[in-house]
Amino acid sequence: MTAGIPVLRRRLPLSPEASLIAAGHLGGRSRRTVIDARSVITPGHYRQGLTARDARTGRPLWHRVLSPGGETVLPEPVGSKGEPGLVLTSESLSGSQHRTTFVDRVRALRGDTGATLWTRSFSGYITFHHRREAQHGQPAIFGLVHDRRGRQDEILVTLTSGRTNHNGTVTPYLISTRDGSVISPGGTIHGHGDPPEVLPAPDETGDGLGDLLVVKPGDPGYVRLVHGNTAKPVWTTQGNGVYDGTGIQAVGEISGGSVPDLAVTDLKRPPPDGLTDRVSLLRGSDGTVLWTRPATFVESLGIAGANGTPAVGLLTLLYGDLRHGHDSYKYAAIDATGNPVYSRRFSLSLRSGDPISGSGITEFGDVQPDGSQDLEFQEFGPHQEQADAVLSGRDASVRRFRFDAVADGSLQHGTGTDLLRYSTTKTGITLQGLDGATGAELYRRAVPSSVRAKAIRMQGLRITGHACSDLALATANRKHDSIALLNARGRRLWTVTFSASDPTGGVLHRYPAPQHDCVA
Repeated sequence: MTAGIPVLRRRLPLSPEASLIAAGHLGGRSRRTVIDARSVITPGHYRQGLTARDARTGRPLWHRVLSPGGETVLPEPVGSKGEPGLVLTSESLSGSQHRTTFVDRVRALRGDTGATLWTRSFSGYITFHHRREAQHGQPAIFGLVHDRRGRQDEILVTLTSGRTNHNGTVTPYLISTRDGSVISPGGTIHGHGDPPEVLPAPDETGDGLGDLLVVKPGDPGYVRLVHGNTAKPVWTTQGNGVYDGTGIQAVGEISGGSVPDLAVTDLKRPPPDGLTDRVSLLRGSDGTVLWTRPATFVESLGIAGANGTPAVGLLTLLYGDLRHGHDSYKYAAIDATGNPVYSRRFSLSLRSGDPISGSGITEFGDVQPDGSQDLEFQEFGPHQEQADAVLSGRDASVRRFRFDAVADGSLQHGTGTDLLRYSTTKTGITLQGLDGATGAELYRRAVPSSVRAKAIRMQGLRITGHACSDLALATANRKHDSIALLNARGRRLWTVTFSASDPTGGVLHRYPAPQHDCVA
């Protein structure tokens, strides 16, 4: 969660935008599957296509062209037997100057054929009159509620009615990913002032079912935990200012209990300096406020310090100078009592001193590994200049070296998280694997491409089932795009080349199985 800092993750534009999504065993238990997702953007039109492929060979299993507005893809168990499949969510808007209608849709696809199993739709609208906004059953899809008992997930959808600073209501609905059945736990929830929000929460009651959080924005507002299947209240924390549900996240078992604690960021009452917010730590079992501190960013840290103390990471922006490319921070690990395990100040600057055009702060795994979550810092200038740093969650040590992407785990063995750096050439790209802990070069490899790259996207993901990260490389120019799956050492497994106007299809190129370089 980020608050108070402009965030711009560097994603060079692709036309169409293309990516690979790990999708489990859609084609059967013995076959790992990947989703080749592409978007075609032309003036006045947006088309999105999905192709399910065998992860090891790239062979297409099925393809679908999605709704005109595009859909978000969630690999989930579907059907009566809970078999691997896909759940797609979308939102469409229509209307006039004084009224906007929203239609949110959830549908499930069979994993082996791509056929639609079920579809559920929710609609509502917003009216605008004399600069006042009123919601009339406005739908919102908030994400997954996990149910370990039935080994399935449910999609949380809410319908909100009311006006800003007036009484409002919210009705939560849970949609089973297996059969599309809909329940409304607890019915409609009423609020005074701004309408309340309902959000997915971890299993705070220990019954195997994910719970729900009811958030009442305002100062004072409240956060209420309710049972996921009945909406029966478990605890309510009052008196703290709450902006909205985006300021709440689970941060692990900091207070020593068996359920995750929660960090609540209050954006309504910032300190006089205007650079920071307030973060409160709530005990997950009973909602007790353990402490409140100023901070700009809160991290689910895990453990910190030489003794491995459970702690929350708090980042505070002390000084920000976007004009001269310089930011100064303080990072502290805070335990359950509110005492710092450590505290450190550091800065990040562009060498040229040019203005900062964007910055990013991201939790990206346990780099060392040492049991603590680490942070990735990046700042970007107007001329493709960037400053990069990795901050250790264990001791707040800062390592500065440039990188362009993060692997999904290690490039060398089964633990840790490594990094990637790349540059274009006339025949493809030059790829470097970097040790995430030290920045040392692990390998440098020329990766050929049939598409002369004008834009690149690289991501780490787990597809083939090896202990190390796989790599997905997408390259694009005005006429053609390609998607390639690489192993951890940058060796190609297969490539699909396709027209920039084609959301599905393409020409598959397979390569001899490379030597397995990962040590589990």
